[in-house]
Amino acid sequence: MLSLEQVKLLEQKVELAISTIRKLSEERDSLKLTIAEKEKRINELENMVVSFKDDQNRIETGIKTTLDLLNSLEDIATVSQPKREQPSVPQAQAVKLSPSAQKQKDLDQILGKTASAETATQQSTEQIEIY
Repeated sequence: MLSLEQVKLLEQKVELAISTIRKLSEERDSLKLTIAEKEKRINELENMVVSFKDDQNRIETGIKTTLDLLNSLEDIATVSQPKREQPSVPQAQAVKLSPSAQKQKDLDQILGKTASAETATQQSTEQIEIY
């Protein structure tokens, strides 16, 4: 037969098992809730990724369209511009000034001075070296 001590020991073990089962059930429920929250967050993030990809595709398409428009405008501008002939170089530009005359000219430009035509002609005829 079973003794009273054996029944009490069995009762303690059953209570311990029930307590452990309750704790594990609560933990399982808590983990299920956590999983549900994480899955919801994953779905939100996946939707954001899809949205970002769509936005990126629209942006790329807009950039490509804009570049195509710019290229066509450039082509139109290139075709519509007549080729300009290089203007012939006047005789005065074909003449090279001596270093001191060039320095004087640069200094006059910096200071905002303009020499009279006679003074400029005199200086240039004295200091010009012809190619």
